[in-house]
Amino acid sequence: MSGAAVPRPLRAIPGGNAPVARVWRIAKKIRHKLAHKIGARLASAADAKRCTYAEAARVPTGVMPQIFPACEVALLRTNAAVIRELTERFLEHRFDLLGSGWVRVEHGMECAGVAGHRLPAAARVTADGAGDWLRGRVTAANFFEARRIWSLVDRGYQAIDWHLDFKSGFRWRETTWCGHIAFGEQPGVDVKVPWELARMQHLPQLAHAFALARAGGGGAAGDAGDVSWRSAAVYLREFRNEVLDFIATNPPRFGVNWQCAMDVAIRAANWVVAWDLFRAAGAEFDTEFEQVFRRSVFEHGEHVMNQLEWGEHFRGNHYLANVAGVVLLAAGLPANAETDAWLAFGVQELVREFGTQFGEDGGNFEASTNYHRLSAEMVVYATAVVLGLPEARRRALVEYDSRRRRGLPKLAKPPIPMYAGPGRAGETPFPPWYWERLGKVFAFSAALADATGRVPQFGDNDSGRFLKLVPAIGPASRGEVSAASGAAKAAAETDWAEDVLNHEHLLAALAGLVEVPRGARTLEARWQAESAWVRDLARAQRWLPGAEKTFAVAAGNSPQTAAPRAGAPMIRVFADFGMIVAEWGALRAVFRCGPVGQCGIGGHAHNDALSFELAVAGQPLVVDPGSYLYTPLPAERNRFRSGAAHSTLVVEGAESNEIRADGRGLFLLREQARARIIEAAGDAIVLEHFGFGVVHRRTLRLVAGALLGRDECGRGGAPPPPKFLSFPIASAVWTAAVAGAGAVLTSARGVRVKFRSDGGDWNVVSSGYSPGYGRLQANQTLRLAGVGDSVNWEIRVEEVGTGRAQI
Repeated sequence: MSGAAVPRPLRAIPGGNAPVARVWRIAKKIRHKLAHKIGARLASAADAKRCTYAEAARVPTGVMPQIFPACEVALLRTNAAVIRELTERFLEHRFDLLGSGWVRVEHGMECAGVAGHRLPAAARVTADGAGDWLRGRVTAANFFEARRIWSLVDRGYQAIDWHLDFKSGFRWRETTWCGHIAFGEQPGVDVKVPWELARMQHLPQLAHAFALARAGGGGAAGDAGDVSWRSAAVYLREFRNEVLDFIATNPPRFGVNWQCAMDVAIRAANWVVAWDLFRAAGAEFDTEFEQVFRRSVFEHGEHVMNQLEWGEHFRGNHYLANVAGVVLLAAGLPANAETDAWLAFGVQELVREFGTQFGEDGGNFEASTNYHRLSAEMVVYATAVVLGLPEARRRALVEYDSRRRRGLPKLAKPPIPMYAGPGRAGETPFPPWYWERLGKVFAFSAALADATGRVPQFGDNDSGRFLKLVPAIGPASRGEVSAASGAAKAAAETDWAEDVLNHEHLLAALAGLVEVPRGARTLEARWQAESAWVRDLARAQRWLPGAEKTFAVAAGNSPQTAAPRAGAPMIRVFADFGMIVAEWGALRAVFRCGPVGQCGIGGHAHNDALSFELAVAGQPLVVDPGSYLYTPLPAERNRFRSGAAHSTLVVEGAESNEIRADGRGLFLLREQARARIIEAAGDAIVLEHFGFGVVHRRTLRLVAGALLGRDECGRGGAPPPPKFLSFPIASAVWTAAVAGAGAVLTSARGVRVKFRSDGGDWNVVSSGYSPGYGRLQANQTLRLAGVGDSVNWEIRVEEVGTGRAQI
C-alpha cells in the first residue's frame, strides 16, 4: 500500500450532546456496567478457588529475545554520579515517589501522613526464607506457588510492602480480587502511591549500575569525578530479588497492583527493558528465575489484553499505555500464536491511537503538557521497538491469527498494512502521515521547552512516565512542603529530587527517530544516551525524509505562524492544543487558549483558559500552580484546577468550566468555555472564551521588556459580580511588595519587575505551587481586585535603580 487515510484527532464524542445520542450512550454504558459487574462476580469467585499463576502449557517456551540494545558505557558515565546515588537508595529500598520524600518502604513502617490524615502502622513482618510468612497473605489456592517463588529470593533480602500507600499508611489486602479494589474513599489515601512504586521504573537504573560496575565506570568530567561501585552482582541480585518479591506477593489478579491495566502494562515494559539492559551488559540469570520471569511477563500480557481501558467513543493515555506495553512485552516474549496476536494488535492500535490522540499540530489531546510528555514517550519507544523487530518476528504482522483476539476493539485479519519506509528501502507498518506527525510532535515539544528543557505545566501533572532511562534528577528545593508531612521540609542540597518539568529526555528520545531540524538547540551530553537507545532500538539513523521538510511541516502548521518582522516577537501557534509561544529578548511567554481535551470531558484539564506562564532572562516569573494531588484531598484537587489559581480573569462565584463542589467529578471538566485564538501575528495576541456566559477577551502585546494586557468581560448582574486578576509568582525566586498603584517584584539576581494597571487594587496573597504530583511549595500570588468591565495592565522588567527595561 502506498498511503493511508490520516485518522481524525479525537475532539468530540460522536453525536455530541444530541438527546438521542446521549440516551443511547447512557443505555450502552449501563448495559456494559451490568455485564461487567456480573462477569466480575463470576470471575472473582472462580479465581478465589484456583491458582491464578498461569499453567506452564500456556506460557510461550524458549529464550526471551533481546530487543533492547546495550548502551555505550561512555554515555552512561555521563550520568554515573546520579546512577550511583539513586541505586544506593534503591538497594536500601528507599524511594521518593509522588511527594513522599526519600523513605524506606517495608512492612510495618510508620508513615508520615497527608495533611494530618495518618493511619497506624501495620504489624511488622518476618519474611522467612521458606516463604511460610505468605500464608494468609495470599489466597490459599495461590499459597504454595507463591511460597515456591519466594524461596528463590536470596536470604537476608528485606521484603518490600507493595500494597502500602507509604504516605498515608493505608494498606490494601493482598487477597482482594483486583476488580474489587476500592480507592478514593478515605481522605489522605492515594492509590497512586503503590501503583507508582509497582511500576518499578527504577529497575533500569540498576541495570545501568551493573554495566558501569562491570566496566569499572568512573564519572565523566564534570560529573562529580570518579564514582565507585559495588560488585556488579549486587545490582543483578537486587533486580532478581525485587522481581521475585513482587511476583510472590502479588499473584495475578489479586491486590491493588493488578487493578489498573495501565500500571500493569508499564510495569511489564520496565521489566522487559531492565531484563534486556542487564543481558546486554553481560548478565546471566539462572533457569528457575528466567522461567518465573517469563511466565509473569506473559501473565501481565494476558491481564492487559483482558482488561483494556478502551471505549468506543473515548480513549486516553491509559489505553495508549495498554497498547505500548503490549508492544514491548509481546516483542520481548518468545513467539507463539498468542504473543503474535498481541504484537499485531499492539501495532494496529498504536497507529490508530497515535493518529487520534495527537493533533495535527503535534500536541496531545489531553489538554496537559505533562500528559503530552507521557503519551509521546509511549509512542516513541513502542515505534522504535516495532522498527527494530528482527525479520523472523516481523512475520507475526503477516501470519497472526486474528481469532485469538476476542472482544473490542477487534484485531483486523492479517496482514497488518505495510508502507514504504521513509529514507530507506523496506517497509514498515507506519504510513507516511505517521512520520510527518512524529516530526510535529518534536516541533511541539521543542517549542514547549525553554532553554533548560523545562515546560509550563498546563493541565494536570501526575509526574507520570513510561520509562525513566535517564531521570532528570537535581537538588530538592529548600522550603518545599512535603505532602507526606504537611510541614516545611528543609531539604539538604544533596537530597536529590526528580524535576518532572524537565522534558529534555523526550526531545532526546524523539531525536532518535526524527531528523533534528537545523538550528535546534543542542541537548546536553547527559541526554545523548536516550537518543542512542531509541536510534539503536530502531536500527536506523534517519527515518524522516529530511530536516527541512520535517521542520517546515511542523512549523508551518498554522497560518498564524510566521517568521517575525524586525521589532516584533517570535510567535508560534499550536491551535489544536491551544498554545502560543512568544519570545522577544529576555521575555518568554507561553499562553494557553484551547479545548479542555478528551473529547470535551476535560479529565486532565484546568480552568486555565487565557492564562500564561512568563519567564524573564530564564527565571520563571508568572507560573501555572500545578496539580498537587488527585483523590486524597478533593478540595485541594479542585482548588488547584480552579480559575483563581491561574493567571487569568476570575468572576467571583463562577468558573469558566463547572467544577463540582461536592468532590465528585474530580476527573470531569466539561467543555463550557470554548476558548479560541482570535489573532496571533505581529506583536498582538487576541484570545477569547465564553465560560462566564459572556465573552472574556484578553488582548496581549509583547514589546521590548514588557508584556501588556487588556482584559474585557462585561459580566452583568444586579449588582455585577466582583472580578479580579491573578498572577501566581514563582516560589523562592521573587520578593513581592505592593507599591502605590502597582506591585514590585525583586529577584535574587537583582532583576526588578513592575506590575501596573489603570484600575483595581493590587494585593499579595499566599498560595501554593506544586512542581510535581504530591509536592507543594509556599508561594505568593499577585491579585488585582475590583476590576471593571475592562482593565489594562502591564508587566515591565527594569534594571534595579535605573528604570530602564532589560531587553
